[in-house]
Parts: sequence; C-alpha cells; structure tokens
Amino acid sequence: MRITQLKLAGRGAWPDLHVNPTHPQLNVFFGKPGAGKSTVAQLATHLLYGKANSYWRQQFGQTLPLTEGELAIESPGGSFVLRRHLNAEGRSRLTVSAVDGESVDGDTVQKLLGNLSPQVIAPLVAVDFAQAPSVEWLLSRDFCDELTKSEESIRKPLVAHTCCNGISEAESSPVDRRQVEQLIRQRDAIAESIERHLSARRQEGGVLSEELVQLESLIDTRRGQLDSLQAELGRIHGEIADSEARLRIVSLTNVAEQPKHSDKYTKLREQLEHLETEVSQCRKALGDLQLREATIRAELAQLRADGTAERVSCLADSRASVGILERLIDDLDAEVALLARANEPTRCVGHDSHGKLSPVAAMLRQQVYTLCGLITEQERQSQRQRLTAESRQLARSQFDLSERLEHLLEQRESLVHELRHADEYTLLRPQPPITGHCECDHHHAFLGEADSLLVGYDPRSVQETDLRSRYESLLRKQDELSEQQTSTQRELSELDSRWQQLQRVRAGLVGNSAIEEQQFELERLEIAIRKALKPTEKTRVSGQSVWRASDVLAQLSDGQFVKIRLDRGGRSPIVIDHLGKSYSLRELSTATHDQLYLSLTLALMGAFARRGIHLPLVLDEPFLRQDSAGSAAMAGVLEEFARTNQQMLVFTEDLDALRRFESLNAQVFDLAQLRREKYVPDVATTETTFTRVVRETEDGSLTPVLRIRNSADELDTHYYLTEASTLGEFPVFGSETTAIFEKIAIHTVGELLQADPDVIARRLDRRGISAETVRLWQAHMDLMCCTPGLSLNDAQVLAACGVSSHEQLRAASADELAEIIAEFLQSNRGSRFAASSARFRAARIRKWTSGMKQATTPRFESNGSSGTSLRVPETKQQNNRVPRFFLSLESNVEDAPAIGPKTAEHLEQVGIRIVADLLNANAEATAAELDMGHITARKIADWQHQARLVCQIPELRGYAAQLLVACGFTSPEQIAATRTEDLVRQISKLCDTKQGQRILRTTDAPSRGKIKRWAANAAQGRPLEAA
Repeated sequence: MRITQLKLAGRGAWPDLHVNPTHPQLNVFFGKPGAGKSTVAQLATHLLYGKANSYWRQQFGQTLPLTEGELAIESPGGSFVLRRHLNAEGRSRLTVSAVDGESVDGDTVQKLLGNLSPQVIAPLVAVDFAQAPSVEWLLSRDFCDELTKSEESIRKPLVAHTCCNGISEAESSPVDRRQVEQLIRQRDAIAESIERHLSARRQEGGVLSEELVQLESLIDTRRGQLDSLQAELGRIHGEIADSEARLRIVSLTNVAEQPKHSDKYTKLREQLEHLETEVSQCRKALGDLQLREATIRAELAQLRADGTAERVSCLADSRASVGILERLIDDLDAEVALLARANEPTRCVGHDSHGKLSPVAAMLRQQVYTLCGLITEQERQSQRQRLTAESRQLARSQFDLSERLEHLLEQRESLVHELRHADEYTLLRPQPPITGHCECDHHHAFLGEADSLLVGYDPRSVQETDLRSRYESLLRKQDELSEQQTSTQRELSELDSRWQQLQRVRAGLVGNSAIEEQQFELERLEIAIRKALKPTEKTRVSGQSVWRASDVLAQLSDGQFVKIRLDRGGRSPIVIDHLGKSYSLRELSTATHDQLYLSLTLALMGAFARRGIHLPLVLDEPFLRQDSAGSAAMAGVLEEFARTNQQMLVFTEDLDALRRFESLNAQVFDLAQLRREKYVPDVATTETTFTRVVRETEDGSLTPVLRIRNSADELDTHYYLTEASTLGEFPVFGSETTAIFEKIAIHTVGELLQADPDVIARRLDRRGISAETVRLWQAHMDLMCCTPGLSLNDAQVLAACGVSSHEQLRAASADELAEIIAEFLQSNRGSRFAASSARFRAARIRKWTSGMKQATTPRFESNGSSGTSLRVPETKQQNNRVPRFFLSLESNVEDAPAIGPKTAEHLEQVGIRIVADLLNANAEATAAELDMGHITARKIADWQHQARLVCQIPELRGYAAQLLVACGFTSPEQIAATRTEDLVRQISKLCDTKQGQRILRTTDAPSRGKIKRWAANAAQGRPLEAA
C-alpha cells in the first residue's frame, strides 16, 4: 500500500493544500513553525491508522476541530480514497471508497493494513517525536503477540523485491535430458581429475606447511632477539652519552684549573681561603652583636618611668622624706620622755599613749614606703644608664666589625684581581643562595644536583680514571651488541627469503597450467549446464535487503553505538557502544533514545516488507532532538531505507536535514509553496522506479548481474573485479568506452593494468582521457581486483586519499588511514561519499588487508605523477617523495608566520629583510629600536620560534607553527619527544580559546591525524643551516 495523493481542506487564511502525486518512496514536507506540518501528518496518521490524537494538538490546538482531507492510496487489492469529514457538531467521520466503484466493507482497511491491528501498529508506523516515543512499547508482549498473530494469519512466503519491483517467470520448455546428462558426466570427470591433482598438491603442501611453521617459529625467536638487542643498544647509547657528558665536564674543569705558576697560585689560594674564613667569622660575630643589641633595646623599652620618675628630682624628695622622719622621731622622743615619769606611785601615764603614738607610727610607715619607691626608681635609673652604655659600646663594636669586614672583602677582591692579572684561570665555587637577596629560580636546585658539583671544583676530586674506564667498557659493549644485531638481522633476512620462497612454491602447487585449464573447462561446463536447464527455471532478480536494528543505530550514531541486545526477559534493550560498554535505556540521552526507536522501527518495517506488507511510514519531526551531524546522518539513513521500495512521509522544520535531503535528490515539498500554488487536477504522471544496485560477477560468469547487499556492514569475501574480467564489467566504463579500448587491442582488466598510461592516452587520442585519467582507472581496478569486498566507491575514496595500489593499502596503518578518510569525507570533495562513512572504519580496513591477494599480472609502474600526493603514512615501505619546506632562510620576512606586509615594512626599517635577519636579531634590542607598543620583545621572540619551526619541519604551515609556539613547543626536538596524546590535548585545548581562534581565523581546527603528522615530520626535520 502506498499513498498517491494527499489533500487538506483550507481553514481561515490557510488555502487548500494538494500534493499530487506523492513519491512512491521518500516524501519530505518542510515548513517553518506554524506552517501546518503536524496538521498534515495528523491527517495521514488518522486516515491510515486511526490515530486521532497527537502531542501537538494536546499542547497547542486542543480547542480546534480536526481539518477535513483525503488520501488516495494504491494497493494490490485496488485503489481507494480515504476521507475525513466533519459533521455539524465538528466531530470527524472517516470513510473509505474504491476508485473503480467496487464495494467496500468494514474489513477493507484491515486488509490494507495486512490484517494488522491499527491500535497496535500505530506507534510503529505513525511516530510523533514531539512526545518521546516509547521503546518499551515496541518490545512489549502485546505488540509481539500482535505481530505473531498477524504472521500466523498471513503465512506469506518472503517476496523477493528486485530493482524492477517484480518477478518475471519463463514458461517451461522441453529440455535435452541426454545433453544435460552428458555435460554432467564430463563435469564430474574433470572435477575428479582436479581433486586427484589437488590431493597430491595438498600432500606436498603439508610438508611445506610443517617447514613453514618451523620457519615462522624461528623467525619469531630471531625477531624477539633483535628487539632485545635494540633495547639493550638504546640503553648503552644513553649511558655512553651520560659518560661523555661527565668526561666533558671533567676536561673543561681541568683546562680551567691548570695554573701557569703553581707555587704562586697555591699561596694566593691559601690566602684567599684564609680570608674566606675570617670573613665568615666576622659575619658571625657581627650577627651576634646585632642579636645582643636587639635584646638590650627590648629591655630598655621595658624600663620606662611608672609615675615616680616624673618628679623633678628624686634626691630632693628623699631629703624631704628624711626631714619628716626626723621630726617624727623628735615627737616620738618627747612622748618617750613623758613615759619616763611614769614611776610616780599615784600617777597613770599610759592612758593617752595610744592616741598620741598611733599617728606618729602611721606617718613613719608612709614615709618608709615613699622612701622605698624612691630607692626603686633610683635602681631602675641606674640599670637604664648601664644598658645605655652597653648599647653604645655594642654600636661601636659593630662599626669596628663592619669596617673590618669591608677591609677583608677588599683584600679578597684584591687577591681575585691579582689572580686574573697574573693570567691565571680559575672557576669560582657557586655560593649558596642568600634569602632576601638571591632571586634565581633554580639556584638551590642546581647545587643539589650531583653533576653540578663537578663544575668549579678541584678536578682531582673527580674520579676521572673510573669514568674513562667505564666509558671504554661501554664502547666495547656497544660494538659487541652492534655485531650481534647485524648478525641477527642477516639471519632474519635469510629466514624471510626462505619463507617467501616456500610460500611461492606453496602457492604454485595449485596454480599450474594443467589445473587452470581443467578449471576453465569446468567453468565452461557449468555455464553450459545452466544454459541447458535455464528454460525450466524462473528468472528471479534477487536482492532482498535485511535491515538490522544494530546496523541502523550504528549509522545513526556515527559508529558510537554498534549493538542492541535484549535482557533475559527480552523486554529491556541494552545498547553497547564501540568500546564495549553497556548502557541501559535510562542511561541514554534523548537524542540516542530517538535513534534507538527509529532503528527498531526501520528493522520492523523491513521485516513487514519481507512478508509482503508495505505500509507508509509517517514521521513527524524525527530530527527534533538531534544536532546538525545527527540530523544529516538520520536523513541519509531514511533516504537509503526509502530506496528499498518503502514509502515514507517525513515532516520537519530542520534546515540541516533539509539540506541533506536536497543533496540526496529526495522529493521535498515546501508547505508554504504548496499553499501558494494553484491546484490543477487530473494531471497524468509517470511512475518512476528508483533502485540501488551493486554491479558484480557471480559463479564465474562474465556477465554483469545486479545484487542488493544484505548489510552495509557485512564484509563480502568476493572480488568485484578479476584480472580476467572484461572492461565492460568495470562500472565506470560504458559500451562506448569499452569499444574504444577494444580498438587498441585491450579487452581485459589485466591487459589495462599492464599498459603504460601515457602510451594508452596517446593511442586513444580522446579528449578527456588523459594519462592521469588512465592512471586513476588503473588504481581503481588494482584495488578492486586484489581486495575482497572493495567496491568502486571504496576504491574512489581510497584513491582520493592517496592509496593508488593494493600494496600501499597493505602497507598503510589502518587507524591512521581511517582518520585520513574521515577528514576527506568531511571535505567538499568527499561529501558525496559521507553516507558510506561506516565502511571506512579501521576494523574494515584491517579485514581488507588480511584477505588481500597478490596480483598475478604485474602492474605497469610509471614515473609520472598521479596528481594526488600520497597522504597515507607509510610504515612498512620508504616514501621516496622529497619533503616540502614552506620557508627558507632566504625567504622574505613577510613570508614568515604572523608577519604581514605592514609589519614587514617596519622590520625592514631596522634592517630585517629576510628570515635569516629575523632569526639573527636580538629581540629586546629590535623591540626598543622599533619603539612600537604592540611589538614587544616577547612577540619578536615568538616570531623567531615560529619561523625556525617552519624552516626546519617539512609540510608545516604558518598557522601550525603559531599553535605549537603558543603551546610552548619551540623546537623540532621538543615536538618529536612529546607524547602524541599530550600534543593533541594541548593544541585542541588552545583551539577552543580566543587566542586559538585568532590564530586559526577561517581555518578549521587541526584534526588528531594532522597533529600526529606534525610530530612525525618534526622527527624528520632538517638542520636550520640547511634551510
């Protein structure tokens, strides 16, 4: 069943919408928000599958009645029109009518749906992505039971869908049974003869196989020994370099420490050491005095006056206190004198003694305490005077010591000066860093290194003899290891030669002329038998395409998720990524959830199609949650699925998806344009059948046949071309091109591979067929002949990336080649191959190379250029191409990175005209001479680093040098020694910043493969003097 027409009644300011005819495969309806896409989608899903409600209506149009419209459909049971009417109350009514006037009943729609329940299959065939579709429903028991029930009720065999959308049968005709029987006996006799020959060859091959196993074991052993020797040599080289460095330090120290007058030198040296000792002692004494002075100042600060010291004179106060005490003592004497008359018998002299003596005692006590305070103040004053005197004495001592220290320093300077004037070389010992004065970053670390102790010290303390003995021992060890390595390499080369010889003998066991003639005769008899039996067979063009949900998900996710697996209950999906990590449904993002749902939908729709059930698939905004790359990938998958004779209606407002559909020549309807067009009814249209085929040979036949690939990811084991194939089997050549080649006696692919492209181009003498064109055809044929499962599209992509032969494909690194192809597919040239990006993964490239065979016909090797530089890293064979350098010392300074015409004019004014002038200039002096605020010494130094990198590293552009210098890489050696992962991470991080964007400007950020090539080229750089 497929939709042929669609009509939607207008409402208000919206005119009627007519789509006539619809495409039998993919129909894309594009419109901006509010253009009515969901209204049209809701009409189609309501009429076909009874799905009246939609998420869009629930959100925005709950109060609006449904719109009237109709669909014209065709099916094997006839042509029908499905209509939706609205009654007076605004309720919808669905009707169905036959175009040819036949009667319809309640089961008509059910039959159109292949006896499937509309309520069950509606979520599968009418998907509104505005509301996240439920993957659980597709895996629910109700849905599975419905599919099982429909399969039991249909019981249809699988239908073989061909590119012509049909099956042609030929009537049976009489067959010459005697002829067929005779041909079969001849075939069996030849097959038995071939089997006898092969049995003998297998016995010989068994003996060779045993010898090959022994050789391979021995080769592995020798390779292991060679690896160990190379590792040991590397270690020895490192130790030799370390010993040479130490001996160099010793030799430099010996030269510097050889005095011309040893006696004088020794005397001056002793005086200098004596002065050093006195200077150290003087500095220590001076430090002790400063510490004592600080202590005295702290004590003086504590001996401040407490109030008593504020009186004018402590001595006057003391004198007054003494006078008062004297009067008190007089009063006390008078009272005591009165007591002397107390011996009179009748007189009491003690009754008023207390009142008289108590005030005197109190006054005495007060004056005593006052006198104590005065005495204390006098003691503090005495102590303060003593400390002050000591402080002055310390100051004088410090002054004397300072003068002594200055004198000692002058004497030391005089001795050093005398040594220099006497033309004596000396290396001063590095002093330890002094806190507060030394601002060096690595002063302390240098003194802590073991090798630094050799510099400036007496060479007699260095065990030079031990170093030289060790150095000579390492050299002898190096020579021994080198001899062992050479011997092992020679033996390994002999073993490899023997292994290749045995393999050639083993391969030649089957390929002799007798067996080949019998195989050719056997092939001829097989063709004759098929021709004799052909009238009794049905002519079928098979090409059933099987869509697996895992394959579809891998294409939609660009290889991130590669497999869908169900749990033990079979109701919960588990998604596995390319790293083998499992994700449950809850762990997936919304975009991946939609991709999973669409993968299951397409797989189930493909299963329906194989059972003869063809239902239109309606998708409303499937790109809603996808990014631009995901939208483009999804559009490509939908277009490819529609080519399997599956009608699809896709409604979207996504511009990325629209551009992808237009590049694929899909049928796109602009809703705004459709509403503006005036509908013209009854326009006859011609139906076009769209097919997608693969051209290949099967069963040894030389006739091209059509075959639909079962899986995009399945690796075929057959070869699309052989060297015995005719030129007509090469998909690029038509009958006219084949006839042209036949005129110059070239009939097969092998003959063209042997020919000289320049000679062929001259002999053809055709405009548009140059030597480069012939060379490109030869590259495609060579790859298709020697690589299993490699199609013409694959060969074109490989040739565009620089792989022009199967030898180069075998020698290339699969991972690096996959990265180069990915870059090509993202470019404008490779965009037309982007839909088949899944075919160029590293795993598939490894399978290509593992199943590759050797060409039996040697291909002509031309000295001419193919026009495409080889971009594949050659890890197993030497690349003879001369590396390119984009800058030299004689280049104009304007050609250097980051220097424009105006800056070059300013530099020319200070004498910098070429790159050599820039590299030889002093950055600080040049910046000062230019006197321009934006050109600093730092910027000039960066220019120098960038120019040096471009001069020394091949194939390095200016922007690449700017990125490397901005990340701190200023020399080829530093770049080559850095781990690739660290280099890629730092440059990628820089490209995301504003500084990186200023450097890149309109250039895309470098890929991982390009950065790896920078590092590889840095290891092959040239000296700066050779630039």
